[in-house]
Parts: sequence; structure tokens; C-alpha cells
Amino acid sequence: MYGELPELIAFLNENGYRGLIKTNGTLPIEKSDNFRRIAAFHNLNSPPKYFDEILIVDKLQRKEKEAYCLAQGWPYHVIGYNKETFDNAGHGFRKCAFMDPHGHPTPCPSAPVLWSEWPDKYALEYTGLKPGLVCPNCKAAVDAWRFLPESWKI
Repeated sequence: MYGELPELIAFLNENGYRGLIKTNGTLPIEKSDNFRRIAAFHNLNSPPKYFDEILIVDKLQRKEKEAYCLAQGWPYHVIGYNKETFDNAGHGFRKCAFMDPHGHPTPCPSAPVLWSEWPDKYALEYTGLKPGLVCPNCKAAVDAWRFLPESWKI
């Protein structure tokens, strides 16, 4: 997907979308006004290079990674491990659209999947995002909410 990522971001920008791009921060992804680059900090020996903000997973060397980010002056947020929301945080989304790591539109990761509504899960061509209702306890939405600029939270 990385080869087509600039084209996808340009298309989404032109059509008024805003969102987050979550990666490990090792590949150069150009900065965008409408998309924040969120890099998951996986390895203390190989920290992310390309990001707007760092994502640290609770329970996975959290203190060491927070100390590193503080020493570098990097902005970061801590998210829950697996399906946990460690601090009872919530989100303000009414609808969300998600993409899987392969660039395919996908329903809310916390909701039961009704594939009859998503018939072409493995399509190779972009078929359009389908914003849908998002459950109030959706960890993916809570995690995304942490990284959105306040001006985007309308």
C-alpha cells in the first residue's frame, strides 16, 4: 500500500477527508494538512523517524518510551493494550470510516462484522469509504480521538 499512499492521501484531501495515518514511522510519508502521521513506537533501539505524534502502547515499555519522547521533545499519547482503554477515555465520533492495513475500507473494529454490507472486502481497487455508526466503546475510535487536533473535534 505504501506505493499508492501519496495518491490515496491526495484523493482524500481533495474530497475533504481528514484523518490519521498510523504507521511504525520508518518510511517517509509526506506531511499533510488534513492527515496526521501517528507513529507507533515499537523499538527503543529503532525509534520512529517520520511522524507528527508518537503512539505508545501501555504495558509495552511505556515508561522507557515516554522518557525517550520527553527527552527528544516529541509529542505522544499512550493508548491501551489490545482491547483495553486504560483510562476510561471516550470519543466524540458519531460516524467513522476505517481502513485495514491493506487499504481496504472496513467496519468499526469493535463491532460485529456484517460482511453482507461489505461484500468486496478484498477488492484491489478503491471502492470508497463508508462512514458508519461507531460504537461508544470502540477502542480504535477512542485511540483516534486522542490524536485529533481540537479544531477537528466538531
